[in-house]
Amino acid sequence: VYIDDGIITSSSKSQSIEHRDLVLGDLNQAGFVLNVPKCCLEPSQVGKWLGFIIDLVEGKFQVPEEKLTKLRAFIQSISASERAPARILASIIGQIISMTLAMGPVSRLRTRALYSVLDMRKSWADKLHLSREAREELQFWLESVGIFNRNPIWFSSGATRLVYSDTSGSRYGGYVVELSNDVAQGQWSQEEAALSPTWRELKAVYLVLLSFAQRLAGHSVKWFTDNQGVVSIITTGSRRRHLQDGAMAIFEVCFQYSIKLEMEWIPRSSNERADYISRIVDYDDCMECGSPGYAST
Repeated sequence: VYIDDGIITSSSKSQSIEHRDLVLGDLNQAGFVLNVPKCCLEPSQVGKWLGFIIDLVEGKFQVPEEKLTKLRAFIQSISASERAPARILASIIGQIISMTLAMGPVSRLRTRALYSVLDMRKSWADKLHLSREAREELQFWLESVGIFNRNPIWFSSGATRLVYSDTSGSRYGGYVVELSNDVAQGQWSQEEAALSPTWRELKAVYLVLLSFAQRLAGHSVKWFTDNQGVVSIITTGSRRRHLQDGAMAIFEVCFQYSIKLEMEWIPRSSNERADYISRIVDYDDCMECGSPGYAST
């Protein structure tokens, strides 16, 4: 509630009317005068507030179409050029981030390259070179902003599949709880084994996800990993290019197979089976190093 703007939610229409009358009475006794033409005093389950559509029937936040049209117009104004004014780029990023309530984590995940370009400015009057990744993000928002414009108001896990993954110095592994007899595992190449643990854990999520993608299609998946950095990177991205590429690869698989991914950190002691799978050496396994595949247990 702000001094010049507020919203009341109630569990029923009759309770909403009761609460409205209580607030109106308090404001009147305090000496405040309402701007009635700007008020919505009749209870409603769908309405606009602070730039968002609040839909209590479907339980979704949405961005009004006029805001999406404005964002598309800004993107189109620079999409044909290899350079963009810093002010325009900042405005595009700001508009996307301001939509996070309705778009979800993808707002941050798909603006990392744009932020990297903007960070190169020396002044707001600069024209900045748009990297290939930045142009890809602009094209993504131009084409897909309407697709992600429906984020839940009330968060509920509602996971229909549980997945655990882990990695060792030489291998990775993971499994889907509901498919308990199947595991996905593989071996790192020498070059991959030399990379950071966070990169390997991130890559393990991608490879296990790819292995089970068809059987996870259309599901809400809770994914457990004992690397806290991986949870953050998959959810909001990373400024490090190789880690951001990993997050984007996971995003693309989820998008392709309509998988809703919810990452959660667990201590290593709670991830023993995935840890064990990541250390098994299967000499009969015909998979190439670093490629996903199945094994039976």
